[in-house]
Amino acid sequence: METQNPNPNPPVVDGPDAMLLHHRGHLRHAFDVESTSDAKDAKTDNTKTRVKTAVTAYYPLQFDALRGASIADGDEGFAASLSEVAKWDGGAKGGKSGSLFGKTEDDRFIVKQLTRVELNAFLGDFGPSYFKHVRESLPHEGDTGEGVTAPTTTTCLARIVGAYRVSVGEGVDEVSIDFVVIENIFNRRNVTSPEWRTYDLKGSLRARYNNDDAGDVGDECPRHSAHTGIDPRTDNRSARAVLLDENLQSKIATDPVLCSLESKFALDAILARDTAFLANEGVMDYSLLAGIDRGTGELVVGVIDYLRLYTWDKQLETYVKFTGVLGGGVAAEPTVISPVQYRRRFRKAMARYFVVVPS
Repeated sequence: METQNPNPNPPVVDGPDAMLLHHRGHLRHAFDVESTSDAKDAKTDNTKTRVKTAVTAYYPLQFDALRGASIADGDEGFAASLSEVAKWDGGAKGGKSGSLFGKTEDDRFIVKQLTRVELNAFLGDFGPSYFKHVRESLPHEGDTGEGVTAPTTTTCLARIVGAYRVSVGEGVDEVSIDFVVIENIFNRRNVTSPEWRTYDLKGSLRARYNNDDAGDVGDECPRHSAHTGIDPRTDNRSARAVLLDENLQSKIATDPVLCSLESKFALDAILARDTAFLANEGVMDYSLLAGIDRGTGELVVGVIDYLRLYTWDKQLETYVKFTGVLGGGVAAEPTVISPVQYRRRFRKAMARYFVVVPS
C-alpha cells in the first residue's frame, strides 16, 4: 500500500479560505484488492488474485475545505454516503457524452463520469476559478448576528464536492475512470410523485422536446394519451422523465410557473452572477435543472453540466454553421454559440419561464 501526499508541508489555512489555495497537488492512495474467480485449478477450489487499485483525489485541500463548509456531517458522512453507490440510468437521459452516472443509496450525491475534455478543463484554469466562485458564494463570518437569519448561498451551481480517478490494474492492463461527486439538488424530494416535474432547461427551442411527456395529472387535453396510449391521470412515467424547454413552453401559456417577487428577484440575481462567471471562464451548454412540485408549490433549481468549455472545435463549428460555408445559406442560429451568446439566451429564457405571481 502506498500513499502520496500532495505536499509534505501543506500550507496551514483553516476553514473555507483553504478553497482559495493555488496548490494543485493530488493525493494518491494505492492498495491491493484480493478477488476470487470461478476458475478452479488442481490444488485449490478456486483461484485468488490480487489486483492493484489506486484512487487519486484531485484538489484534495480545496475540496476538503468545501465539504467542511457545505456538508453538515463532514467527511465522515461524505465517506459513508459514497460507500453505497448504485448505477443510475436516470442520470444519463438526454446526455450526449455517454458518461456513466451513479447515485448514492441515501440520495445525497450524484456520481458522474468525466470526459477527458471535462477533466482537463477542471484541472486547468477552471478548477481554481470554481473554488473562488463557490467560496465567495458562502456566508462569511460576520454575516450573522443575534436575531439575524444566516444568508443562504448565493449560487445556483449544483456543487461539485469531490473529483477522483480510480485505476485498476497495472501498466498496459490499467483501466481508469475519472468522476466527480455532485450534490443532489433533489435530495429528499419525492421525484416519483405524479405532482412532480423535472426539467432540463437550456433556453433553446431547437430539438428540445421529450416525447416521454405523458401530460400533467388532471389534464383535459387528450393529445398525449392519443399519441402514446397512456392515460396521464393514472400513469406516472412523466414524473420520472426529464422534460425539456419545449415541454415547459407548451405548458406555461395556460399553467405558468409562478414565483413570489422576492424569489424571482433572488433567482434572477443569482443566475446573473453564476452565468457571468461561466461566460468569463468560457463555459457553454450548461442547463438549469428545475424541479416543480405542484403538490407543495415548490420550485427547486440548480445549474448543472458546467464543465463544457468553448473549445476551438466548437468555435469552428459555430463559424461553419453560422456562415453557411458548407452550403445551404446562413443558418438562423447555430446549435453551438459562444459563451456570451449562450449566457444572454439562457438568462432571457429563464426570465420568461418563471414569472412573478400576480399580487
